[in-house]
Amino acid sequence: MQGVLSMSEKLGWEAVSRRSALSFLGLAAASSLTILSSVLTTSDAAAYTYGMARRQTRRVARRAGRYTRRAVRRHY
Repeated sequence: MQGVLSMSEKLGWEAVSRRSALSFLGLAAASSLTILSSVLTTSDAAAYTYGMARRQTRRVARRAGRYTRRAVRRHY
């Protein structure tokens, strides 16, 4: 009978050593952390870029106002 296991047969997991099982778990954990960090980095990058652009716009506006005020003071 194929496809039916008797109680005396060994399963595939019993043939796997602890070292290889731990190695596999370590690789799975490392790859999941890599994937998770790349997903978080991608979503954070868009928000960071928006914040940078907003901050830069405010800096430029402040700088333009400062130059205008200084120019007005110089003419008096």
